[in-house]
Amino acid sequence: MLTSVADPILDSVGWWVLNLECLKSVFAALLEIPFVGFTMFNYTIVMGALVCGILLYIPAYGLGRLFVWLFRAKIIPVVRKAKIIMILSKIPLIQKIANYQD
Repeated sequence: MLTSVADPILDSVGWWVLNLECLKSVFAALLEIPFVGFTMFNYTIVMGALVCGILLYIPAYGLGRLFVWLFRAKIIPVVRKAKIIMILSKIPLIQKIANYQD
């Protein structure tokens, strides 16, 4: 499902990057290097995924950090007060696991 949405976008971005006049000589030179040809960067979807991945790395990292902070600050305290967690925390094996320290 996600690939049917992402493929046309990645294809368009890759096509745009691979057809930039200022980069055509760079891509041609890179294809002369034996190992680089195996990366298939000259395929439009591969190049689009590379460019989109580089551009989305920082925002995804920031959102991930925000999610972890919210999870630790807001969700975990609520879960710890849940009745089922209180019941499970009285089981000796669970107590040993919870109190285990390296």
